[in-house]
Amino acid sequence: MREAKFHPGQADVAATEPIDLVISLVDVQPADRPRVGAKAANLAAMLRAGLPVPPGFCIGAEAYRRHARACGLAGPADGTSERLAAIRAAILDAPVAAELREQIEAHWLGLDGHPAAVRSSATVEDLPGRSAAGQYETILGVEDLSACLRAVKQCWASLWGERAVAYRRRAAGETRDAAMAVIVQAMVPADVAGVAFTADPIGGRRDWVVIEAAFGLGKAVVDGAVTPDRVVVSRRVPVVERRTTARKGLEVVPAADGGVTERPLEADRSSRPCLPDAAAVRLAGLAADVEALFGPPQDIEWALADGEFRLLQARPITALPPAPELSWEDRQVWSNVNLREAAPDPLTPMAWSLVSVFWDPMFGPLLRKSGFDFDPIRLIGLVGGRVYFNVNASAAVARYMPGRGTHDHGAVFGGAQASAGPAELNLPDADLPDIRLPWLPRILGPARLLAWLLPRTLRSGRRQLGLFAERLAAMETQPWRERSELGLLDRIEDARRIINDLLREGFPPMMSGMGMYMALVAMCRRWFGDEGGTIANRLVAGVGGLADAEAGVCLWQLAAAAHEHPEVEKAILEEETFHAVRRRIAGKPGAEAFLASWVRFLREHGHHTRGEIELCNPRWSERPDYVLSLVRSLIPGLDRTDPVARARRLARQRADLTADCRRRLRNPLKRLAFDAVLRRAQQALAFRETSKSLAVRWIATIRWTLLEIGERLARRGALDRQEDIFFLRLDELEPVVRDGTGFDARARIAPRRAEYEKWLAVSPPQVVFGRFDPDTAAAPAADAGDGVLCGYAVCPGVVRGRARVILHAGDGHVLPGEVLVAPFTDPGWTPYFLNAAAIVIGQGGLLSHGSIIAREYGIPCVTNVGQVTQLIATGQVVEVDGGKGTVRIVE
Repeated sequence: MREAKFHPGQADVAATEPIDLVISLVDVQPADRPRVGAKAANLAAMLRAGLPVPPGFCIGAEAYRRHARACGLAGPADGTSERLAAIRAAILDAPVAAELREQIEAHWLGLDGHPAAVRSSATVEDLPGRSAAGQYETILGVEDLSACLRAVKQCWASLWGERAVAYRRRAAGETRDAAMAVIVQAMVPADVAGVAFTADPIGGRRDWVVIEAAFGLGKAVVDGAVTPDRVVVSRRVPVVERRTTARKGLEVVPAADGGVTERPLEADRSSRPCLPDAAAVRLAGLAADVEALFGPPQDIEWALADGEFRLLQARPITALPPAPELSWEDRQVWSNVNLREAAPDPLTPMAWSLVSVFWDPMFGPLLRKSGFDFDPIRLIGLVGGRVYFNVNASAAVARYMPGRGTHDHGAVFGGAQASAGPAELNLPDADLPDIRLPWLPRILGPARLLAWLLPRTLRSGRRQLGLFAERLAAMETQPWRERSELGLLDRIEDARRIINDLLREGFPPMMSGMGMYMALVAMCRRWFGDEGGTIANRLVAGVGGLADAEAGVCLWQLAAAAHEHPEVEKAILEEETFHAVRRRIAGKPGAEAFLASWVRFLREHGHHTRGEIELCNPRWSERPDYVLSLVRSLIPGLDRTDPVARARRLARQRADLTADCRRRLRNPLKRLAFDAVLRRAQQALAFRETSKSLAVRWIATIRWTLLEIGERLARRGALDRQEDIFFLRLDELEPVVRDGTGFDARARIAPRRAEYEKWLAVSPPQVVFGRFDPDTAAAPAADAGDGVLCGYAVCPGVVRGRARVILHAGDGHVLPGEVLVAPFTDPGWTPYFLNAAAIVIGQGGLLSHGSIIAREYGIPCVTNVGQVTQLIATGQVVEVDGGKGTVRIVE
């Protein structure tokens, strides 16, 4: 029944009317707010909305009023400090009425013996524009019913604390209506806890969720006992935007005999981030849900235990400053998803000018045929010297692209934040560029795009690749070093024009082919229940024809050829340089065949390196000692590794699986569709890698031509050194070559080189907001949690072995049977795959280079595992499950 409104000093007209003094939180309704107070009403609202709130019950305000009358507390409490102290003492000394005790006991048993948190929920908890946070009592670690009753009285008494009374007088002018409800909840044994604000309480930004966190219970944060970690999560793109990790010093934990206690933290744990990025993003999502429920920006208390969040309190943020005005640059979002493997390092000016030239033939026709009047170069930019996608521009284009929400782009392209597709971005229209898509092109665009794409099939694309390969071979056989410097510039222009043609003709079939792979994944999920992608991945494993995979096989064959001749093998194992090996094996059995294979390998695959679009990076053919070290690392594992035999085995397994899938499809139309999609998906992977390899050969041709020009310019004093040529742009080559034009190359080169070297020492995050500032950028927080790391399942199989963590291609080698752990991979990493028993990659998706090569070799692989190179150390034993997408740290 409804309670009667009671003011101390007034007659209680319903004193004898029976009432439930205690109510379960799940039964609290909006109309009960005066009865249970704002805090309990908000918790009940969150429970009704399905948010994770710990179970509990509320002792209504009427129970307090009855207790106050029993203590003889009539009339307003407007007295002195002594009077308030006497009121508190009377409340604490008086016994709890038997009826109330029985009701509390009945609900207490419902907590199943869990320690409880007892919190105040005043009926005037937070008044408009003001917050009563910290003025009323909270008691943690309540172990039994007697302690619960004492804690309830402590909450009642806190209503008459001097600060609380003064607050109510300032806010409302009197204290007569004040009453106290009390919440009793199962206490969360938090590993980490704190507060989350759905707007920046200091700066006013509404596009942030600001999280403060510390180890242990949230009392340490709320009471100011520690300086918490501060994590800022963007609400525009669900990733951590900024992070400050504090030295926390202590944590508050449950005490053995009830209550809580402070415990010092070990030095290494004290300065460690307590909330990893993935958890912070999850919490920010919950906080946004709370704000959506209540309306205004919220101040939320939370706890994390055993990987699960619990929300403990929510109230409006008071005194929130106005939202600041942000410039256009500050509102831009940048991401290097699916770009880092191609350009992991800062780009030199020459490489960036080349990328800028290449971008239009790749994306310009796609946009123009779709009806966009939009320069594709606006889709990318430099952040920290590295190439990044502009998320705002990409989102603006994606809004009008057909089928934009039909695929898991995160799984395909990879990156911790990549699963947030255009539909999940919260970018306001004012932050997006004007792409000027009138209504008629918007209607006709899909049809025009389809008509343009249809003739550009994989078959026609393969014919074009053959023609481009012939043009490259003709250019490579020309006596180009005999040309003049202007003639060398013509050679660069010819190569650049051919690459443009290659990209213009090869990119459309590559995109449609990738669509076929995505269609295969969806088809296997729908028709075969392949939720983890295991069937789809096995159907495209070991298809052959992948240029980068063939490079690894040829390298293994070099090692096998050396192994057949003891003197050649001995020289390779003992000598440090290729020059010394060649001199030592001269005239020895097998030397001629080995050297012929060596020359053939470098001719066919010597254009590869780490970061292949960067022109200043030396190629394998320029680093024979490095290639020799790769061959040397493969020799000990020859008896355990045979990629040729493995390829035959994968082909048999793929054929058996394909036949099984066809048998399961009784509908002949489905079988025809399955055959067509599978065939094109397999062809697409080979086409993609062959196209990339051919483009990289052209880039290497440009590099070698630039080096020739740089050497000549250095000889005549126009440059200080040969490599300075890479700190000019393509359009600056002719002025410096012609000389006498007033072009001061040194004045351009010196500051560019200094900036390039500055960015080499910086590692920007995958997503950057506004202008990149390395001093405020968030470093991703790594956390192994329960020792099981999750990512995308790429290639099935379970392997246990010792980890070999390699951060840069060229640093160390993978020994036979080890698990390769890498931040990302590009073709320069392929040789490391040959000895690896399994592969774990931090960033990447199902179509990243590492995923494609791992499937081709049949090596169990998990990708997109985040900060895995920080969580796993070389020598640790790990178990990789490439079918489930998990990596378990065993020891």
